[in-house]
Amino acid sequence: MTSADTSVSHPRPRAASAPRTTARATYLAVLAALVLLAVGAVALRDAAVAAGWLTGAPWTTAAVSAVDGWTPQTWLQPAGVVVMLLGIAAAVIAVAPRRTDGQPVGAEAGTYIGLGDVAKLASAAAEDTPGVLRAASTATRRKVTVRCTVTDDGQSHASITTAVESALQPLAHRPRVVVRTRKENRS
Repeated sequence: MTSADTSVSHPRPRAASAPRTTARATYLAVLAALVLLAVGAVALRDAAVAAGWLTGAPWTTAAVSAVDGWTPQTWLQPAGVVVMLLGIAAAVIAVAPRRTDGQPVGAEAGTYIGLGDVAKLASAAAEDTPGVLRAASTATRRKVTVRCTVTDDGQSHASITTAVESALQPLAHRPRVVVRTRKENRS
């Protein structure tokens, strides 16, 4: 009789994907939607005028009459080139990948922390250092800058840097830490 293998292998879940910023094309889409809403509002107004619900002249016929009879102008070619370049830029923006907006915590955890939270973590670690009165931080993917107000007998850059680096230890890719101090007399 053979012994049966009673161990069950469970597949590891797939790690979460990194959080991403808002797509830049979103802003263009909102602008295009607002323009289309304005065009729709003009069309509704002109339809109400044509039905006799409102008094006045339709705006679209006035706009068409204003441009009727135009002949080619020298400024139309540069304007056409500008419009073409804007269209190409909009297409490039639409297909551009979104930027990552977070730092991975651990190598395979699938857990991420936002850059704003990395800055808050660095500020809290700096403020816990003796002699630091206040700390404010900014964070990018590569660098954390901590601005501290310290007492006259405040800690050196090295002790604040060590405390911040220790707090950022769980990050998979630790950013470079830059500490700037300013002394404040407490009389």
